[in-house]
Amino acid sequence: MNYESTLDVSESEYLEMIRLKTAVLLGCAMELGAIIGGAEASICQQLYQIGINIGLGFQLKDDLLDVYAENTSFGKQLGGDIISNKKTYLLIKALDLAIGKEKEQLVHWLNQKVFDANEKIKAVKTIYATLGIKRLSEQKMNEYFDRGIALLEALPVDEAKKSPLKSLILNLIDRQN
Repeated sequence: MNYESTLDVSESEYLEMIRLKTAVLLGCAMELGAIIGGAEASICQQLYQIGINIGLGFQLKDDLLDVYAENTSFGKQLGGDIISNKKTYLLIKALDLAIGKEKEQLVHWLNQKVFDANEKIKAVKTIYATLGIKRLSEQKMNEYFDRGIALLEALPVDEAKKSPLKSLILNLIDRQN
């Protein structure tokens, strides 16, 4: 079976999957904290939306770190998603944008059953570089982080109450592993 036909996942489907996998958990945790704290329904909903956006950004950052983190700080196999053909935003975007030689090479690497892991990682990263995948992924990630921060800034509560949450969010954004 040709791998290209089995990876028929669109960007929107992937974003929905990570929303359900990661973002909803964070959104629910933030909303639940507000409910327990006795916040108004509108604030609870806004905190949920903050969590959704930060969670989406967080998962996109995780995809990026798997490929581009400093190996010493990441704590897991660098390029593991590439080795395992994991459906990530980077791979989906590359399959969407690649044409000609890049598409052929990418599909070749996805179909290989036996390969040198370092060679595959290097080849796929080269394709990503040619297509500008890292930049596109960072842009999408930052869209979500920026939206989450804007929602937090607009939250109608005292700045002192928002400060710990803002610090946590900024730590998630700046994480290197």
